[in-house]
Amino acid sequence: MADKRLKLFPAPAIIQVKQSHPDKFSQRVSTMLDRYQGLLEYNHSSLELSDTEQQQVAECLMGSVVDALFIDCLDQELDDAGYRATAKKIQQTSYADRLVLIESLGCDLALG
Repeated sequence: MADKRLKLFPAPAIIQVKQSHPDKFSQRVSTMLDRYQGLLEYNHSSLELSDTEQQQVAECLMGSVVDALFIDCLDQELDDAGYRATAKKIQQTSYADRLVLIESLGCDLALG
């Protein structure tokens, strides 16, 4: 019979949560995911991107490890890729807006 238990990759953030909450690890991860989902659902961004601009962001995400630093520097990544106008729009956004944008494009675009 196949093992159907949930397995988590031991990423640094997961290890940190496990070490700081060894007796309540599952509960803590669940709480964090609920909060993350709330951020995605309730963050009302004023960022409006055209289909072309969304495609430019998606191109920057493909094959990238999308960690906190990448999200923080997304405008620089776009600028380096030659998408200066889109980079200027992203430069004015908050980290939460950038996160919502990345998630709206689909998690499977990023390796992170």
